Amino acid sequence: MVRTEISETLRRLTTTFTVRDIMIPKENLVRADNLSEAQHKLEINSDYDLIPIQLASEIKAFAHRSNPQKIKYIDLRELISDSTSLLELVDILEHRDFCFVLSGKNVSGYIHFSDLNNQLQPQTWLNELFEWIKP
Repeated sequence: MVRTEISETLRRLTTTFTVRDIMIPKENLVRADNLSEAQHKLEINSDYDLIPIQLASEIKAFAHRSNPQKIKYIDLRELISDSTSLLELVDILEHRDFCFVLSGKNVSGYIHFSDLNNQLQPQTWLNELFEWIKP
């Protein structure tokens, strides 16, 4: 019985928290306004696989380390909703290394498979747990 309750609690926590909780927000991304700037940023940031490119103040494309001479426009396969659960995210990132996060009609952030190692704020998990066990 206790094991079932713990499993249910863990399942609930992984479906309650979403991509929004661990993504890198647009404002915190190293990004560029054109291909030349993106290429330069790829050169000086060896840990980055890609640099998002803003077109008309929205992220619409990126330069990828595998082909930095070409702008790659974001397509549907590279987008996920900001409300995607962490459990769903694990499945999605099994098939690709990254996704851009969509809030409404605009890209609001980015998530890489390594972001799954980022921890949520402990108080966030605890608050959710306390809410769940309250009578």
